[in-house]
Amino acid sequence: MLRGSRIVAPGASALVAFSMLVPGGVASGMRPAAPTPFVTDARSFLVPLVDGVVVQPILTTGDIVGEGDVSYQMSGAPDGIGWYASAEGQIEVFFNHELHPVWDPSGARVSHLTLNPAGDVMAAEYVVDGTE
Repeated sequence: MLRGSRIVAPGASALVAFSMLVPGGVASGMRPAAPTPFVTDARSFLVPLVDGVVVQPILTTGDIVGEGDVSYQMSGAPDGIGWYASAEGQIEVFFNHELHPVWDPSGARVSHLTLNPAGDVMAAEYVVDGTE
């Protein structure tokens, strides 16, 4: 049951979350990339203009989630972000990356993240990585 709302939006190459109050569960069907929940250490580029609004960046360009074969590195500038609440209150986030052809000839990628109710990244993967 969704008890609040969450807005995920690009902000200076960062995914940023505003408040979220939903019950949760563990990601299913995706290989977890994070042995523990991941949240970036980067500062927020958005500034709340209303008291009580909390801006919490969750992932930014260059962040690496997980280790080894199950790691995921955020690349380029996130764009075209969409999300939905899945079973058990998780948030499934999809977005494409704008990539410069000099640094990445694929030109684009599409990511899928699974967030827990606190907004932590629980799983991350490229569903389109430019090799298709």
